[in-house]
Amino acid sequence: MFFSMAVISATAGSGKSHITAVIASILGLSESHSQCIISAPSNIACDNIKERISDIAQLLAGSPRIPMSVRGFALHQEPRKLMSLLRGHPVKVDDELDPSPWKFHHSLCWWTARALGFELEGVERLDVDRENEDLCKIYTKLQGLADASPTCPPDDDSSDCSDPEVKITIKKTFEEFTDLAQIACKTMTFTEYEERQKAQGKKLALRNDISRLMRDVVRCANFVTVTPAM
Repeated sequence: MFFSMAVISATAGSGKSHITAVIASILGLSESHSQCIISAPSNIACDNIKERISDIAQLLAGSPRIPMSVRGFALHQEPRKLMSLLRGHPVKVDDELDPSPWKFHHSLCWWTARALGFELEGVERLDVDRENEDLCKIYTKLQGLADASPTCPPDDDSSDCSDPEVKITIKKTFEEFTDLAQIACKTMTFTEYEERQKAQGKKLALRNDISRLMRDVVRCANFVTVTPAM
């Protein structure tokens, strides 16, 4: 614990997942740490730990805020899954004939959909008064973009700042999520986005935007649980 790291090894059925969840919760909620990464050898173990952390961390947290726990899956899967949702396709539920370790409610896709305010069955709306504060800040910014006009002109006053190059770059970077936010909140349809991009001779950059937003979302997490392959 002195090195902010713990290695747990024991026989099957001895409670490793529970002990791991307790130690991870203590580390992840300490004042000296903003995030805790947990790794287990199998997807089942990771799922068990993730679920236990969600319960234990809330009990240990000395704050009304609910800690954010993400189950990490293959990075190339997550943007593709969210892109499918934006196109209007339902969440695929794996069956016994086509098993997959990916679980929507554990995934970065689910957390990103919540940050976008995506109205979909199974995607709970963020409680900005009780959930992860950093994630709620992203949610609030994205809602502002979703409510903005698609043809809104740039803010010319931004050039008067003391360090315009830095501030304009930061603002432009987040404003590039506007299309993503508007599709998620149904201000614009995916078809309308595609038609506009083609009419303007622009590439469909939505998947890159999703990947960048997911990086911002996962940085908000108090806990990230992955297999060694990740």
